[in-house]
Amino acid sequence: MRKYLFLIAIFFVRTSCALYIGNPSTPSLIHEGIFVSDLIPISVRLGFEGDFLFEKKFTFPNTGYKESHVEGDFYLGQIIVNLFDRLDLGISAGGSQMEFFSTYDASHINEKSDFGYAIQAHGKLIIFNIKFITLAFDGRYLMAKSKDSLFLNSGDAWFRLRQWQASMSLSTKLGFFSPYIGGVYDSSRFRISKDGSFSINGVEKENLGIFLGLTFSTNSYFLITFEGHLYSETSFGLNAQLRF
Repeated sequence: MRKYLFLIAIFFVRTSCALYIGNPSTPSLIHEGIFVSDLIPISVRLGFEGDFLFEKKFTFPNTGYKESHVEGDFYLGQIIVNLFDRLDLGISAGGSQMEFFSTYDASHINEKSDFGYAIQAHGKLIIFNIKFITLAFDGRYLMAKSKDSLFLNSGDAWFRLRQWQASMSLSTKLGFFSPYIGGVYDSSRFRISKDGSFSINGVEKENLGIFLGLTFSTNSYFLITFEGHLYSETSFGLNAQLRF
């Protein structure tokens, strides 16, 4: 059993990508809150989200920067409003740190920023929920900004990442566990600017991806989710939520 759990963990770490999306049945997974009765159609959840970006490839047209990619860590606190156990609307905010890798005139570039900020808006709508099968649509937008205090050994520069995505996913229920799988369209822009005298803009190389994950919940108070993706980038996402 431990061997299989270890293999699953390695899979998630090595193949995940894009913004954390979450289980399509998340709006209806936690039936009971700490303070608010489940008979009330509106509920609030608080959560924590960690996105660990291992590689996201970009192209920088007409700049000379080649084989470029971005890495980063994003730590976000969440507040989510749920309506009728069907619709989630949320906002997240927290810290971010990004690292830029590229090749320019045969020279390898590796620049890491200080900690900055990240803000995310997200929504999830359950389209249908039949017995143990759930289909949902999810949309998200992320904006992150951080400063590199010594970019190319020549002073301050700002890293800016803007990313939006839309996805559809399908989940089932197996006791306390809920596995899911889906497809995502992801569009990202990465910009480096320096005192108005220097600016380069990167466009994401891959837009389409497949994601899958696993949620644990007793249907009361909390849930924990691990998520992995393929193709558009390489990252790892986890999320924990508490219903009030």
